[in-house]
Amino acid sequence: MLSARCRAWQRGLSLIEALVSLALLAIALYGMLGMQLGTLVDARASTHQSQAVRLADDFAERIKAHPDAPASLPAYATGWDAAIAPPDCRRSAGCDAAALAQWDIARWKQAVADALPGGQGAAFEAPGGGRLTVLVAWRATAPADPRAASNPKGSASVQLPTDARCPPGLVCRVTHVQP
Repeated sequence: MLSARCRAWQRGLSLIEALVSLALLAIALYGMLGMQLGTLVDARASTHQSQAVRLADDFAERIKAHPDAPASLPAYATGWDAAIAPPDCRRSAGCDAAALAQWDIARWKQAVADALPGGQGAAFEAPGGGRLTVLVAWRATAPADPRAASNPKGSASVQLPTDARCPPGLVCRVTHVQP
């Protein structure tokens, strides 16, 4: 038979074992939660990248659908902060090529702003002419690589116009459009 003192010591030891097990379980759950949050951040970043590609393709399709696409290409160049008050080309029968380009740009910029957090869009004439460099920018939901704010994705291998830089604090996706 165990003495009363030995039984009390065993009960205390069982309590310590239970607390250690609980602490290990909490650490494991905390690690799993961290991994899950990292996965969610990566999934959101991937979604934003996909949306940026889709929006750049949308802009390219707008340009290609223009009745005189090669000649109207310079009319589709637009800066980051270009405010556009376009005519409503859906109802107006007399929309000329320049008005149609302005209408397309305004609708595209609104789509970028609606689809991405802090979304912005710009298109610059590429060096040598004949194509546009289209940039879609958005605010990253996680701390980004410090180089991403000043260098758009892929800019190391692609020659960009001097004014086609990603705005500070945003992540950019670069696409080239040639009608």
